[in-house]
Amino acid sequence: MGSVERLVRILDENVSAWVEFSFMYLMLFGFKHGIFKLAGTYTKREELERLLPKTNGTILNRALDAYAELGVMEERNGVIRISHPPTAPELPWDKLDVLFSDWVPILEGMYRMADYAFLSERHPRMILDFDKGADFWDMKLSQGINTLYRDIIVRITKLRDGMTVLDLGCGSVSPVEIGRHVGPNGMYVGVDFSVGLLSIAKERVKERGMDWVELKNMDVRNVIPSRKYDVVIMSFILEYFRDQEGMLRKGLKFLNDGGKLVVVDPFREEYEHIAAWEFFEGFTPEFAAFPSRKTVRTVAEEEGLNYKEFGKNIALLY
Repeated sequence: MGSVERLVRILDENVSAWVEFSFMYLMLFGFKHGIFKLAGTYTKREELERLLPKTNGTILNRALDAYAELGVMEERNGVIRISHPPTAPELPWDKLDVLFSDWVPILEGMYRMADYAFLSERHPRMILDFDKGADFWDMKLSQGINTLYRDIIVRITKLRDGMTVLDLGCGSVSPVEIGRHVGPNGMYVGVDFSVGLLSIAKERVKERGMDWVELKNMDVRNVIPSRKYDVVIMSFILEYFRDQEGMLRKGLKFLNDGGKLVVVDPFREEYEHIAAWEFFEGFTPEFAAFPSRKTVRTVAEEEGLNYKEFGKNIALLY
């Protein structure tokens, strides 16, 4: 597919587009449900829930917080008002040749789920639970953008046969796409707390006879460092923890001398409208917030490690 630098640029463009589409959908959400209309009348926060029929107050308040962080609304003396009319998202029309299209239906699905959640967080069509919605998550993890960042991981860590890898929050796809590079003489250990996603992964691993791949069903916070690894992967997992520095330090404990920890997550400083994507990701109960580059860099510096960035979404600690 090209050099690492080119792959990183493609990843950055796709994540940027995802963020801007999320912003567009969040604006549509506000128009559709009358939130902007009522906010234009200088309504108090508590009155909005009463004036909007069949409304889930928790989701309404999350939406109001997101609009405030995005600078679209503000709250003064308990009154909500529009502070800056929403502008059109900055869609990369000049980058269409490098954008994947398979993530669009995923984001559309999350937008529909937002409508269901606005009625009830326990709506039967909410499928962002990792087990109940394992098939949806598997489809999400199989997108071109995910395959792309896994390819980048393989290249920047120089994965090859005989190496050992610990993948924290491995999901259903990485055990094959990452694991195949270290076999048959190496070891890949994937950890995930989703029984559903691991079930899918185990079937794929079995079909391919990848007996060097081991999958463990557990919360990554409970993993005990009984051995060391050449590479530790934390891809799109920090966002599910409040103590992100603590999780990074835990990941470092699993490294061999000279080992590498790779972090993949959108660094929030890089994306003006990241709060919009966080609104939709927030329908996954475990979601906390996307990490900052500063958090990752600070841990590297305090642990005396080298730190290298690859675009807006990947960092390597070694």
